[in-house]
Formats: sequence, structure tokens, C-alpha cells
Amino acid sequence: MKVLEVGPGTGVFTELLVEQLTVQDQLTVVELNPMFCRMLRERIVLWETKPDTARITLVEGDFLAFDAPAPFDLIISSLPLNNFPASIAQAFVGQFRRLLKPDGVLSFYEYTGMRRLRHFFSGKDEIPFEATYRTELAPYIVSRERVFRNLPPATVSHVCFPA
Repeated sequence: MKVLEVGPGTGVFTELLVEQLTVQDQLTVVELNPMFCRMLRERIVLWETKPDTARITLVEGDFLAFDAPAPFDLIISSLPLNNFPASIAQAFVGQFRRLLKPDGVLSFYEYTGMRRLRHFFSGKDEIPFEATYRTELAPYIVSRERVFRNLPPATVSHVCFPA
């Protein structure tokens, strides 16, 4: 399996991924923040000492400039999509679509209620991410999960784009 994690931060979810993947799998993580990359490099060295660990590649840089040689089976995004201007969120979704295999899955999460809360406090008719979400993601969501043990609670969406 070829897996891409976008915006792993300090690697909390990355560690869970590493535990699920096998030596035949390949995990690529793309992180922009240099401080997080230093932390990830240290953690990757530890993870790779364990037997049956997937091949892990850390790419330090902008996800929108990331160019992979082949598509991914699974993309996991920790990017706070609803914090970005509509044009940037749309560019992220375009990049997800470009990098995902036709039968692949994109999984992303948002903090539950955050879009409504942002809408309430912004006073605008529509928040930037809402249009991108409605047109580019929502029609292709195949399942959603609520994670109430997280603070704040989160909603994880799993997306399969049409071929």
C-alpha cells in the first residue's frame, strides 16, 4: 500500500499509521513546518528501528508543490482546510485528486461544528471553505465518523473521487 499523510505536525497520527503498515508498505509524509520536520525526523529514526516497519519518506515543503511519481492508495490529511481561503482549499482538494488512485480514499478531519462557529463569528453569508466543501468533497464522501473522545470532538470524512 502506498500512503500519503499531509500535514502530520508532530506525528501523532503518523505513529498510529506506522503501527498499522507493514514492511511492504510505503508511507510518505509532507510537512511544511521546519520545527515539526525536525521532530518527525527523530521519530522516524525510532520507528524504523522496529522490525516490519513501512518505508517512511519525509518531504519537507509545501504540499501544493509536492510532485509524486505515482498515485497513492490512501491520503490522510490533517490540514485545517476550513482555515484556508477558498482558493487555497480548492487547490488542496485538486492536489488530493491528482495524487489519489482512482479507487483510492482521502480521509480528512475537521473539528465538529467549526464551520458553523466560524460562520457565526464572521458575520458573512458564507465562509470560504463551505463552497469548496459542498462542491468538491461532500458529493464524494462515502463515510463519516464522529470522534467524541477528541477535544474538541472531530468528524472524520472518507472520500472516493470518481475516476
